[in-house]
Amino acid sequence: MGERLKRGTGTRRPFAGVTGGYRAANSNESGVAEVRFEDWRLDSIWPVDLLARCLSGHRRAGHRIVLTNGSFDVLHRGHVECLQQAASLGDVLVVGVQSDETVRQRNGPGRPVMPAEDRAAIVAAIGCVEYVTVFDGDGLTDLVEAVRPDLYVKGGDHDADTLAERLTVEIYGGRVTTVGYLPGRSSAGLVERIRDSAAPAGSAGSVLAADQDNPVSPR
Repeated sequence: MGERLKRGTGTRRPFAGVTGGYRAANSNESGVAEVRFEDWRLDSIWPVDLLARCLSGHRRAGHRIVLTNGSFDVLHRGHVECLQQAASLGDVLVVGVQSDETVRQRNGPGRPVMPAEDRAAIVAAIGCVEYVTVFDGDGLTDLVEAVRPDLYVKGGDHDADTLAERLTVEIYGGRVTTVGYLPGRSSAGLVERIRDSAAPAGSAGSVLAADQDNPVSPR
């Protein structure tokens, strides 16, 4: 395993030495410019196609790529510990953040609390995270195929043997695993406490639908 890359800010600096075509303001007549990826700065969200090209450079350098995903709506300690555990298993941590519509379908009205762009920016600012992208729920398989992680990681509330993505990962030789969880932390619990504290005195406050979040799983 190579030495883990260190990222201190939310600005991702891709692997040096990888080049490729990408549309830019100073593009040529065909509308496509050659951009050095180490000079290309994205504050948080990576388009999947650009991310895949950049990861190919990491792969050639022998870096072990780890992928996890979730909603990360109202980030809490459980999320951070899950990401740290995932990052410790490789050299480059890629995080897929669920789109607003995906979170809404999974967790009901009133979620997400924050839009995908904000959730992605916050996750990108965590030091152990190298790359962040946003995806729709039905595009998870496409994300896995584009990233081709050496290790696909989910929270401890999942059974690695029954994940729908498992076959996609194993077809190209990747591995699926789960990490531990921190009891008593959940986005749903935080949102409910915030809404209850803001409710008028004597009212029942806001009651959320049952949330599928594991206390630490990044959902």
